[in-house]
Amino acid sequence: MRTKWLVMAVLAISVGVAVFLVSPWWSIAGLVQAVRAGDKYRTELYVDFPRLRTSLREQLNAQLGASMAKDMQDNPFAALGAMIGTVAVDRAVEAFVTPEALQRLIESELPAVGAKEGSDSRVAIARHAYDNIGLEWLSSSSIRVLIFEEGTSAVATTARLEREGLRWRVVDIEIPDLGLDD
Repeated sequence: MRTKWLVMAVLAISVGVAVFLVSPWWSIAGLVQAVRAGDKYRTELYVDFPRLRTSLREQLNAQLGASMAKDMQDNPFAALGAMIGTVAVDRAVEAFVTPEALQRLIESELPAVGAKEGSDSRVAIARHAYDNIGLEWLSSSSIRVLIFEEGTSAVATTARLEREGLRWRVVDIEIPDLGLDD
C-alpha cells in the first residue's frame, strides 16, 4: 500500500516537472499559432504589449541618449534634437509594437514553422521551435529565448519571457546596438 502511494507521488512530481519544462515551448508554439492566425486576442495572451513597449522605449532612448551625449558637448542644438528624438521613439514604439508587427517579425525569424511536418499544428510548431530556438533559464519564472538564424548557431533575436501560471508571456525583445553613436 505504501509503495503504491510512493509510486503515485513520484509519478505526479515527474509529470509536474515535465509540464513545467515543456510549458515554454508550448507557449512559444501558441504565440506563433495565434500570430499566424491573425488572432489579436490570443496574441495578447502571450505578449504583454505594455511591458514590451516600455522595454523597447527604454532601450531605444538609452541608445539615442548615448549617441546625443557626444553631440551635446559640441552642439547647442543637440538637446533639442534629443527631446525630438525621444518623442519620435515614443510614437514609433506605440505605432509599431502591435500584433501585426509581431507577425512580420515571427514570419521573418521563423519562416518555415510547420513546413517540415506539413501542418501548422501546435506540436509541429513546437518541434520546429525546438530546433531553432534556445532557452536560458534566468529563474523559475523568467527565461531568455534565443532565436537562431536558420541552420546556424548565430543568434538573430533575443527575447525574455516571464511565467504567468503555466503560460509564458513575452515582456522584452532585446534590441541590438544600432550604431547610433558612430
